[in-house]
Parts: sequence; C-alpha cells; structure tokens
Amino acid sequence: PAARAGRSGAMWWNVGPHLKRRMEKEASRNLPLLKAGSSSLMSRASFFDADSDLEEFKMVLRHKFGSLTRAWRVGLDRDESGLLDFREFCAALRAIGYVGTVRTLWFNMDKDSSGYITLSELDPEAANVLEKFRALSTRQYGSIVAMWTQLLDQDHSGKVSFNEFATNVPELGYTDPMEIEELFHLLLVRPGSTFIQLEDIAFLQEWENTKTQALHRKRLPATWVNKDPSLNPPPPIPGTPCSADLWAEEVSFNENKVTDDFKAFLLERFGTLAAAFDAMDTNNNGMLSLNEFQTVITSVLCYCRLSESKRLFLAFNKDPGSAFTREDLNITPSEWVMHLVQKKQRDQKALISRTEWSGPSAEALDGSSSLSSSTGVGIIHAASSPRASKAAMEHICRVRQPGRREDIAFWAPLPVGWGKPPDFRPEAKGGRTRGWFTSR
Repeated sequence: PAARAGRSGAMWWNVGPHLKRRMEKEASRNLPLLKAGSSSLMSRASFFDADSDLEEFKMVLRHKFGSLTRAWRVGLDRDESGLLDFREFCAALRAIGYVGTVRTLWFNMDKDSSGYITLSELDPEAANVLEKFRALSTRQYGSIVAMWTQLLDQDHSGKVSFNEFATNVPELGYTDPMEIEELFHLLLVRPGSTFIQLEDIAFLQEWENTKTQALHRKRLPATWVNKDPSLNPPPPIPGTPCSADLWAEEVSFNENKVTDDFKAFLLERFGTLAAAFDAMDTNNNGMLSLNEFQTVITSVLCYCRLSESKRLFLAFNKDPGSAFTREDLNITPSEWVMHLVQKKQRDQKALISRTEWSGPSAEALDGSSSLSSSTGVGIIHAASSPRASKAAMEHICRVRQPGRREDIAFWAPLPVGWGKPPDFRPEAKGGRTRGWFTSR
C-alpha cells in the first residue's frame, strides 16, 4: 500500500480525491458512461429522474413537504438554529426516508466547505427573503418578540392574518406587495393555516442568536481547521457578491450599545467610572486580564454570565490576550488622580473617626485606674478595623455592666438548691451517692 500510495502521489488514507470523483459523478448524471454495459453512474435514490443528486433531493423535499422552505423548517432544521451539521443532516434524511448517498450529497450541498448547511444553499431566494425580514425586524425593534408585540400583533390576539400583516409590515421598509405576500407565505408552515403566530416566526430569533455567536467567534484568533485540500471551494471573485448573502451577514448586535450599557451600570453602582475600575482592579496593578475580568464581572458585580462576560471583554478590546485598562472606560488621567485624592481623604477621615473615639473614662469604669490601661482609650486606639473597634466596645460594656453569673457544671446550669462539691452533699437532696462525694 505504501508503494502504491507513493506512485499515486497521495496518502493512502486521504479519501478526498476518491470522494471528489464520486461527487462529480453524482452531480452530473448526464455524463457518458465510463464502461460499456454499466447502467448508470450512480444509484437512483428515488423515482425522480433528475440531472444530479441535489436536484433529486430537492424534488423529494418538495414532494414530501410542499416547498423547500417548509422542508427546511419542519424536516431538516429541527433545532431552528439556521445551521445544519452532518450529524443533524444524517438524522433528518433518515427520518425523511432518503436512501441516496448521504455523504456525497452533503459535500455537494456544502459548497463552501464550512461544515454546515444553511437554507441559502438549499433555496437561496427564500433564504434572502427571510434574512431580510429578520435583519429589518431586529435592527428596528431589537428582537423578533418585540417586533411581534409592538408591530404585528397590536391587538394582542395572538394571530396575524395576511391583511393585518400587509398593513403593519411596511413600517419595516417593505414597499412591494408581491414581496410582502411571498414573505407571508414563507412564514406559513402549518397545513391549511391562513394566519401566523409568534411560534411561526420565533425561528428567526434563533437565526439572529446564531449569527451573533458567529460574529463573536470571528474576533477570536484563527486556528487550524482539518479540511481536505482537494475539496476546498474556489476563491470568490472580488466584486461579485451573492444575492442570497445580501442580508445574511446583517446582525443587530451593536458593540457600542453593549459598552454603553455596561458603563451606565458602573455609574449607577459606583458613581464614577474611576471608582468602578478601582473596585474591579483588586490587585491594584492597573489592568485586568480576561480571566480577572470574567471573575469580577460574574462573581463580584454579577452583571452577566461567563460567556457574555467574554463577549463584553472583546467589545472593549478585540484581542483576548490583551488587558482591560482605564483607557477602555475612557477614564482620563485627571479623573483618575482626582479619584485617588478623594479616596485618600475618605480613608483619613475614617481613620480619624476610629482613633478619636476615647471611650468611657477610667473613673466611670468602677473607679479602677488600672482598667484604663487595658480598656478604654488604649483598646480603641489599638483597634485597626471596624470589627476590632466593635469588639473593644463590647468588652468595655461588659466590664462596665457585668451581668449576673450563674453557677454552671459541665457547661449547664445547676438545679435549684444545688451547689459545688465538696461542700455540697447530693445525698442530702435525694441524689445518688458517688464515691468522690463520700467523706473519707
């Protein structure tokens, strides 16, 4: 096998060239036969006579679900994420009953070798219509739910007919009645239904969340990806964008709004951004790494979750290996110096308030002069923290006003009339006589 692999110029475990040949065969069924007597270049997956396996697969989906969009939403993309990996693809085709070559069909559909299949690779026109509706809705209202509540379902009936949809949706920027009608019919997935509900358009919010997460991943350092070089797609030609991708990259995520909301939270809690950064910088080195930033945001400030704190860090600084500094909060040197001066003044006032408290006089403490050396002024002056000051004050109060001390035996009060041995005789009280209570 090694000699044969050396003569062919490829590794024996590299199946890319063989898979590529198989893809070319099944993508073009009208090619001439390779060998005389062979019936076909590929096995038929259904009774549809299409020119390629992809066209045959689309015919199967239209026959089973009525349209490609409904097939995507009902049969393929079960989690409504907008992305279909190979595992989900195999499970969906198994549930549909497709018996063709799944692996070859997958690579013929995944033309960009991204590892995922989207609706734009199955039905580009319908994908562009839905992507436009998602982008316009989230851009103007922030989320699909808010758009549904404030725009579409203004009467709060839970249902939107075509007339109501056509009346309200132009506020998003739609002007073509044919486009509005096409969009409404793409959103209908329930057989025989003439109205849409919130669950019929909620999948667009999942698309938005998926694209937002992909946008954050793009800012992370690039890593090596295991892809077969023989299956790499040709590079795109500059200046020729695909019409289906006009709205696909549109995301309503606004980094400036995220940072502004975080600054507003810090101002509300600490008063100034300088005081907020001083509270976040626990080791006083003037910077926070990504781990330190996530710990402070999630544990101390309780502002967001761990994954969201990393996105917040990247919103301030594109490099995850860098540090979060005062400059990221737009804190000027004069503001920082003013904060340090005010902080020092507050600390001095607090120290003075602790040390100037003289406590009760020595005469008040039962007239004992020696008590002033162990309590009172000396104790309060020695207290270096509020906790120590409180302990000293409680000690002075106990000395000034001693409480009634009860007799105890083994940390429990003695019965009424009982005393301490050896003077007390328990047999006189009717108790049991023990050896050490008897006189010798």
